[in-house]
Formats: sequence, structure tokens, C-alpha cells
Amino acid sequence: MEKSARVPRLIFSLLLSAAAVFGLHLHIVSPYDGRMGENYILPFAWTDLLLLALLTALFTFLLGLLFRLLGRGRKGLYAEGPCLAGQAGRFFLILLLLFLLWLPYLLRYFPGFLFQDSLNSLQQAMGLLPLNNRNPILFTLFLRLCLRLAGGLTGACLLFTLFQMLCMAAASSYLICWLRVRARLGRGWVAVLIALYGLNPYVAADSIAMWKDPLFSAALVVWSLLLADLALSQGKAASRHSWLVFFPLLTLVLLFWRNNGFCSVLAVALLLLVPALRRGGGFRRALLLCGAGLLVWAVVTVPVYRHFGIGTPKEESGGMLLNQMARVAAYGGEMSEEERAYLDELLPLDAYPEAYRPCCVDLLKWDERFDYSALAGPRFLRTWAGLGMKNPRLYLEAWALESYGFWTLTRPEINLNTANISAGAPLNLPDGGELPVGDTAIRFRSFLRQGIWSRLLPMDFWSLPLGPLNWVVLLTGLYLLLCGKKTLLLPLAPSLGTVLGLLAATPIWYLPRYEAGVQFLAPLFLLLLLRGKES
Repeated sequence: MEKSARVPRLIFSLLLSAAAVFGLHLHIVSPYDGRMGENYILPFAWTDLLLLALLTALFTFLLGLLFRLLGRGRKGLYAEGPCLAGQAGRFFLILLLLFLLWLPYLLRYFPGFLFQDSLNSLQQAMGLLPLNNRNPILFTLFLRLCLRLAGGLTGACLLFTLFQMLCMAAASSYLICWLRVRARLGRGWVAVLIALYGLNPYVAADSIAMWKDPLFSAALVVWSLLLADLALSQGKAASRHSWLVFFPLLTLVLLFWRNNGFCSVLAVALLLLVPALRRGGGFRRALLLCGAGLLVWAVVTVPVYRHFGIGTPKEESGGMLLNQMARVAAYGGEMSEEERAYLDELLPLDAYPEAYRPCCVDLLKWDERFDYSALAGPRFLRTWAGLGMKNPRLYLEAWALESYGFWTLTRPEINLNTANISAGAPLNLPDGGELPVGDTAIRFRSFLRQGIWSRLLPMDFWSLPLGPLNWVVLLTGLYLLLCGKKTLLLPLAPSLGTVLGLLAATPIWYLPRYEAGVQFLAPLFLLLLLRGKES
């Protein structure tokens, strides 16, 4: 593999080095609301080329050393049979243990963390607001079910939180059991994994957060493991009844529980094309299930939603595009009279320098002068494409400043980030109280004393930084590809699809919850990197 790996290793090292060097040139004062004069890109110099060359040489050498170490003989992953066969009791025991370890968080922040997005969905579920796919309809309909079952707002929030905790505990327990069987891990490693997920404040706080990301992440974890079984068994896993039940079910959950779940399913479908055509069998069955899921998604989200008057605001799906156009207007870039008129229709041209935020589109689209109606129709995409042809540098800069948290290596605000829950601005009242919603209210309280419990159960905690983690996922894929283990790319594909979707359309510089599922799957990536060659 040594000779064939030289060029791919060099290209990977060059891209990694470019990300590191580019990160050093980002001048960031306030990532969320910093203006043009605070968040910008520092000029490049010839010394950057020297640093790029040195880092590329260093990374190329280190990757060569790493690949040689990984190439030594090791036991591969065990592939036969369902991983819960004979250990269903262990699965439920770990599930219960994780749930109990997270329970103090629910008692401290009862009935769970509530955010503006979840409040909007609750208002839609109650009929106070019209249905809107800004937050997925399935999420809103599930909240409506919770309202009917609980009979009150506080009870509905509690029911949702308990269900989410159980689902996350089940996904984490399945991951631990899967790793135990497939990698033949001993009890010590199982205990370490239980502690990693059960005692981690980041995971515990996420389990009681009422937004769409935790349940999406749980589904992504299990779906990725089903794809790993498909790859390891050379397609045989797709003949198991349990696999045939859970794979299409989770496919639909990913597609309808978060709007960019489409990217993960599409990435898997594209990767399944080659083995489905060459080997058929289980790979073809999996491809058909993905295709059927995508077809259902397309039918529901276009003609069905249109029939019921349900729309997806373009400022959400096109947030990155909107900020690129805003940068052109703010910096006085080249534009035609027609494009100038359209930008002025969206927001008065003289308002862009103040309203434009390089690292986040939220404050631009929430500006009271912003005209949402101008986003409708084909003019938006036509103007975006035309401005991009005239101002490629400004577009690249806008993309880099808004997405840098998902690819950079050298930014302390990413690598040391602890804000996850607080970044969503929870509406919970810290000392108890109630939040009016229509004619009723959500009642917040803490069953645990303040002080010591607030320190033991922090709202925010450090998590794996997404920039370095995403490069590890890419490195794992590169190594498996060079080893000829192309089918083992399947369990990586959902995470890669999530990352690519964020790089194309993230509305903000960094939020850990957007890739929580990728973070939870870190042990799987490490295992594939260490043992994938021998599997």
C-alpha cells in the first residue's frame, strides 16, 4: 500500500495543512454577533506558503508512520450474527444504568431544556401558529401527540424528555454492546464506555434538551451501526428480520426528523450503488430501502406539504447563500443593476454593512427591515449565482467565516468550546417559575438544591471539537479506501453526509449539537481505523 498511498497521503496532508494555516488568519472577536470590522480574514504573505509546505511535509511523514503502524497484524472486527444475540439482558441493564445516570439532570432542570425553536413547535402543535417546516413537521406532530397523552404543557414536555432520554440511552447501550461483540472488548472497556456516555455532562444535558438534534443523533448512531453490520457481513445482515425492520424505520426518522437528514441518506445511497450493482443481495436491498425512503421524503416534502400549505423558509435552507450575497452588498462588490435592485429589496443596501454578520446569518435575517417575501421564486438562486460569478473571492470568504468551526484545527473557541445548551438560549427559569404559552404555561423547577448540584450538573461541558473530529473521519475513510475496504466506508457515510450538509448550508460558525451523532460515534471511527484493515 506504501507506493499507492503516497499521492492520496500528500493531498490529504496538503488539505489539512491549508485548514490549519487558514485558521490562523481568521480574526474573530465575537463569533456570533461580530461585525465586519471585528470578524475578518487577515492578509496572507509568502511566509504562509513556507508554513504550508512545512506542515504538509510534517503531516505526510506522520501519516506514513501512522499507516505503517496501523498496517501491522491485528484481529479484525467480528462480523457474524446479530450483536444482541445472547446479551439482551446486558443491553437493557446498560440502558437502565445510563438513564439513571442522566436522571439527576432532569431533576435539576425539570421538565427539560426548552428553547425558542421547541417553543415554536409547541405553539404549532397547540394550533397557536400555522404549521411550518422550519422545524420538521414530524417533530411538531410528535409534540402534539405528547400534548394529547399528557393533557398539559408541562406534562407534555416531561413526556417528550423521558422518551428522548430512553431513545438516547437505547442508542448508546446498543453502541456499547455492538463494540463489545464486534471488537471482543472485555468488561473493563465496557465499563469505560458506560462511564464515557453515562457520566459525561455533555451527553446528559443533551438528553434532556427539547430540540430535534438529540433524537436525530440517536437514530444516526444506530443507523451507522446497521450499515457497519451490512459491510462486515458482506450484505448478509440485510436478511435479518431485525435489520429489515430498523433500517427503513431509521431511514425515515433521519429524513423527517431533521431537514438536512437528506444529506446523510443520499450519501449512503450513492455509496451503495457500486456494491449493489456488483454483488447485489443485501447491498441491493439496502439501496432499494434508501431509494424508497428518499422517494417518500420527496413526495411528502413537496406535493403533500404544498397541498397543506406547509412551507420551508428559504432563509433556513439558504442561509449560507444569503450570507454570501450579503457580504457582496456589505463590501460593495461587483453587481448588475438588476442584482443591486434585488439586494435592496431584501434589505436596504445601506443597511448591509451594519446588519451583515460574517460568522452567522441569524441577525441578518432577523433584522426588522429584512423582507422575507423577496426570497420566494427563482430570483433568489439566480441572483446568488450571478453574484458568485462576479465575486468568487467574497463568496469564498463568506463561506469560510461562516463554516470554519467545522473544518479548522487551530481555533481555541472551537477546541475549547463548552457552549452547547447555553448557545441555544434555553428559556428555563433558573430558580423556578413558569413560561406562558397561550392560555396555559410551562412550569419549570428544580427538585435539587442550587449550589453544589449546579456545579455537579453543569448546563454546558466540553465536547469533542468538530473540526479535528471531522478530519479524523476523513482520515479513517482514506485509510479504509487505501486498504481496499471500500464497503467499510458505509458506516462513515452518514457522518460524512451530515458534515457535507453543514459545510454547504450551516447558518452559524459552530454548534456542537449539529454533529452530536458524529461525536457519539467516535469509538466506532477509532475502531475502524485500528482494525478495519483486517476485517
